[in-house]
Amino acid sequence: MLDYFSNATHLGLTATPKETKEVSNITYFGEPLSTYSLKQGIEDGFLAPYKVIRIVTAADALGYVPEADKTDKYGQIIEQRQYNTKDFDRNLVLEKRTALVARRVWEYLQATTQWPRLSCSVTTKIAPNACAKRWSRSFLQRLAIAAT
Repeated sequence: MLDYFSNATHLGLTATPKETKEVSNITYFGEPLSTYSLKQGIEDGFLAPYKVIRIVTAADALGYVPEADKTDKYGQIIEQRQYNTKDFDRNLVLEKRTALVARRVWEYLQATTQWPRLSCSVTTKIAPNACAKRWSRSFLQRLAIAAT
């Protein structure tokens, strides 16, 4: 597509600039003409402030290696290698881990007096699992009541 429109001006806008050996926004577009930081977006009221809650499970701390010939729920053999936090819910879904993380987030939310709006964005692979199944209807109703 870029070749087809090679005579057009290419405008690059990104919220996630990438600079690696393989990918570089600067190499393609040149130095940025303007930048707008996450902090500035929050201060200006365009972005919501957030708090990161680190939840470390045994699988996160120690890694996970499936036993030989272990299959997933679709019957596909899971590659036997060391999986770590970067893999979970992207390359491999450990349903018990996902449920534990959801439960700990829920416990955190119950303990706080501020009821934030929730946004669930991990991957489409686990979104139905983590969002629809893990957050009960009563939880969502409770959030709605607390927000009013």
